[in-house]
This record gives sequence, C-alpha cells and structure tokens, in this order.
Amino acid sequence: MRVAQIMLAGRLGGGEQVFIDLCGAIASRGHEVLAIGAAESDAMDALDARSDLQCARVRCQGTWDPLCRWAIGRLLRRFEPDVVQTHMGRASALGGRAARSAGYPTLAMLHTMIQLKYYRAIDLFVPTTADQEAYLRKNGVSAVRIERIPHFRSMEPVALAKPPRRTDGVVKTLGRFVHKKGFDVLLHAAAHATAQGASFRLEIGGDGPERGSLKSLAKQLEIGDRVTFCGWIDDVAAFLADADLFVLPSRIEPFGIVVLEAMACGVPIVATRVSGPLETLDEDTALLVPSDDPAAMAEAMMTVFKGPEAAEARARAALASFKANYAEPAVMERYLAACRRLAAESGGAATKS
Repeated sequence: MRVAQIMLAGRLGGGEQVFIDLCGAIASRGHEVLAIGAAESDAMDALDARSDLQCARVRCQGTWDPLCRWAIGRLLRRFEPDVVQTHMGRASALGGRAARSAGYPTLAMLHTMIQLKYYRAIDLFVPTTADQEAYLRKNGVSAVRIERIPHFRSMEPVALAKPPRRTDGVVKTLGRFVHKKGFDVLLHAAAHATAQGASFRLEIGGDGPERGSLKSLAKQLEIGDRVTFCGWIDDVAAFLADADLFVLPSRIEPFGIVVLEAMACGVPIVATRVSGPLETLDEDTALLVPSDDPAAMAEAMMTVFKGPEAAEARARAALASFKANYAEPAVMERYLAACRRLAAESGGAATKS
C-alpha cells in the first residue's frame, strides 16, 4: 500500500509526534510512505533520518495558499498514493483539495475539535475520542464517514510498574508552556503540598511563551529551589524513567499523547478531568481531579506518596491498558484496515498489499 501523510505544522507537539509515529509505523510494516511537511517542520527533521520512507517539504502561508496546494498536488501525482492522510486544518484544507483534484481518497485524523470548513474535501474522518466523534455527528458528518481509532505511541512499554518513594520523590510533567496546559496550576499545587509537609522535587519538561512567567511564579511561591525547568525533552522514556509521579495539569487536553507515554513508563498518574485523559484513564488507572483546582491536585499528589502500594496498582493497570489499547501493534491493524477499505471503495489498489 502507498500512503501519503501530510502535516503542515511547524513546532513539535503531541499531534506532530503522532505524525512521526504513524509515518514510521506504516513504513516499518513494508508499506510505501510519502511524508509531506512544512519547510520549517520539526517533525520532518525527525523523519529525514529514516531511510524507509520519502520526505518532501513545502512552503505554506496558510489554508488559503494556492501555491502550497499546487506543490502538494504535484508531489501526490508523482507518488500516486492509494490513500492520503491529513493532520490538522492546513493539511486538510490544502492537502484534501489537492488529493481530491488528483482523484486520491483522503482520511483525516483528528487531534482536536476541528473547524469543519477546512475539511470539505475529506472522505473519511478518524476521530480519536468519543467527544470528537460526537462533535462530528452533531455537525452533520454521516456515520459512514467516521471511524474512531485512538492515538498510539511508538515506544516500548516497561516490563513492570514501580511504587513511588514516600519521601524525596520526583514529580514530572512536560508539554508546551501555554495557558491551556495548566502548568501554573501545578506550581500552585506543588506549593500547597509542600506547605503541608510533602517532600518532592518537581521537574518540568518543555518550552513555550509562558516559560518566563512560570519561572517567576515558582519563585513567588517560594518553591524555586524544588522546581527544575528541563527544556524541551526529546527522549520522553528517559525523562520519565526515574519519576515517582506524573502529573497532567491541563485545563484543555483533546487527547494527551503524554498520558500514553506515562502509562507506557509505568509511572503513577494524576490528571485533570478533561476530555482527553477521560478517554484513556479511569479511577483504576489514575487519580483524576478537577481542572484549575490546585488544592485538589495537591491532595491527589500527596495521596500517591502516602499510599505507594495503591499508586503502584493503578500504574500497573495503566501499563496493562496501554499495552492492550494504545501500543503501536494494537492500533495499527485497525488503522491499516481503514486505509484498505477506503482505497477499495474508491477503486484504489491498496487491497493488493
């Protein structure tokens, strides 16, 4: 099967990591892959190192850019894919129209709640959560054009979960430093827990526009000596290897790839009750707290350190859930089957592979 993947975002985040993992997983199974990305794409930097797939970059000024659409169309005609997959608005608007003009079927993987006006040329929608699927149905997308498949993470899960240390533990988190990720809430929670006698270090991986304000907040809360800002993390498994607790403090999280990473690493998890984590976690696999509630988050963090046996049991259940539902082998069979069906329905040749 020949699959073209299009992602026109620049910075590296959860959606971009999915794009990297998906391109690699398809190629590793012997299929031909063309990855099309933006000229400044961090994700394409990662894919350029692979010898088992083709990479191409285009310049993109926005969803209106006719030159970008033309460039994508030229690349697709050269590659002659069985299916074209798009990621996010720009790729779906420009790549979808280019693919339709050339006669190639398209599917779009959802990474968040989308603006459907950019997805008019998409044949099959692949929501990754129940909320995304409900949103599509509510907005008039036919059920026959929807197939829900969760995100996955291409990383080797650990063999066993481990209990957290009761004292002097390490709490870790990572992501983009933007308001919706709630890292300010986590700092307030850490200060609250520290004031009640909890003993731990907090390591925050990532970067973004709020880096300066978060550092200032840590100092204002008088926990600056307990908090380390680690910069962008390339090897998440190594970063989480010595963690006693992972916290996802997001105010908004459409899915949360980093949650899958913590599950795979066997680390106890505290997460907010927002749509993404509620798709992958429950009371048996994590402690779930309201968003924007530092006191509740601090209480959950202290619960983990006071009850390491229960925390280990939840981490063990989360690890098992990752292996069964979100590891690459579990998800890729469903994804490739959807691609074959789409290609067959459009008269493509994918069923021969």
